[in-house]
Amino acid sequence: MNSLSADDQTLLEKCKIKLNCDDYAQCLLVPTAELQRITGLTSTQTQHARHLLSIATYNWRTHLQPASTLHSADQYISTGDSQIDLCFNGGIRQQSITEIVGESASGKTQLCLQLSATALLNNPQSMVIYIATEGAFPTGRLASMLVSRCSESVANDAMRRMQVAEFDDMQTLFHAMEYKLPALLGSNNVSLVVVDSIAAHLRFSDTAGVSQQTGFYKQRSVQLVSLGAKLKLWATKYKCAIICTNQVKDVINDDNKPSLVSATSTEISTSDDEFSAIAGGGKAPALGSVWANIIDARIVMYQRRGLVLPDDELRRPDTMESTVGRVDGQQIDPPRHLMRTRRWLENQFSPWAPRAQCEVVLDEAGFHHV
Repeated sequence: MNSLSADDQTLLEKCKIKLNCDDYAQCLLVPTAELQRITGLTSTQTQHARHLLSIATYNWRTHLQPASTLHSADQYISTGDSQIDLCFNGGIRQQSITEIVGESASGKTQLCLQLSATALLNNPQSMVIYIATEGAFPTGRLASMLVSRCSESVANDAMRRMQVAEFDDMQTLFHAMEYKLPALLGSNNVSLVVVDSIAAHLRFSDTAGVSQQTGFYKQRSVQLVSLGAKLKLWATKYKCAIICTNQVKDVINDDNKPSLVSATSTEISTSDDEFSAIAGGGKAPALGSVWANIIDARIVMYQRRGLVLPDDELRRPDTMESTVGRVDGQQIDPPRHLMRTRRWLENQFSPWAPRAQCEVVLDEAGFHHV
């Protein structure tokens, strides 16, 4: 407004008074012909007035910034491990919605707790909001992660800044997220919001009929779109990172059998069909494509039983042949002490990082790269 000339400002005020509008945005809703008739302006003056009204309503030119400035201003929630952060090009980006998806016991809650711990420790003035929908919040596990990274007094201070809410049904969850969460975000310095999990009360309906099931899924889609729009608004407005964990479902093929994919496949894709290759076969994110188009990024967690050998044995070409293979047509399994559960984190898609994966191990302090 200050950049406009005195004549332009006079014209704006004339339009607002003549049209009997409270603000310039209401003036823009008046059709051009009606604006010209009421104000008595010429056609050229009317077009100029509409241009001035649009600038007064939202002058988009004042919001232009160099891309380098925006990149340097990006904030990330670190995992606490530099190599895992590298996989995500810096960590979990603030002002975005990130989904963590995987089978049961793949480590989704552990990763959420680890991100909560680093968010609390890296910003001593911030708060973390943790919404738990699947049982009691693992307070002891978070405390052990904090103590492994800092002194007991610092850990106690971090625990006081961890705000936890537990919900047993969908109605109270949605009510809290629509009304109570914005109030907390507006009155506190919140760096991270975790919903563990978003799918707990939305995976399926207990109604028996087909029509009732169809109605449930239609209602679920509407609720997810509405909730997703609010989460995006809050993440941007309050400059916090929002993490939602999602469960998986079985993918049934035309023979009504689980679709199996090779466990050694390393294909990466955002589609449900190729997600099953990552998760080990026959699995897809539980909330489907509606939710997949709401989130900004997806991290896939999966685990498999795998062969683990010392580095010196890995260099020996005869090692695998002596422990794994076939003798007289019979499968020879590797020794039990060489087998363990191997875990991976996979950045399946995000606008700030390329597709990448990282093998990790889980200990008292959380996840670490291998």
